[in-house]
Amino acid sequence: MNIPQEQFDDIVQIGSFNDNVQWDHFLAIALTKISKNLTDTLIKICELLTSDPPGANARIPFEQWKKFYRYLAELDGDISEERIKQVIDYLANEWVIRQNDMIHPRNFLHPECPKLEG
Repeated sequence: MNIPQEQFDDIVQIGSFNDNVQWDHFLAIALTKISKNLTDTLIKICELLTSDPPGANARIPFEQWKKFYRYLAELDGDISEERIKQVIDYLANEWVIRQNDMIHPRNFLHPECPKLEG
């Protein structure tokens, strides 16, 4: 990755990274730097990590998405645990069970889905 030193240092500080950096946490924070908000970050995560061809649904495993969402929501600090649970429960019950444990952006952009951000 060609990240300017200042941005790299900012990512390391936000993530409280030391010698052992979790790639998924680093990626999540790095993507927040080029995203408008949490929802946009999660769309980018799906697009980056999917094995679907370009232009397709950008599906990723729900468990993986859930870890990213929870991590970023907790880092944000303004999103309640209740909101996190509402989002996860809605997606698990409305979409994931019908999609072989996968999720894609249209699921969490659906009008009936609770907003990802508080």
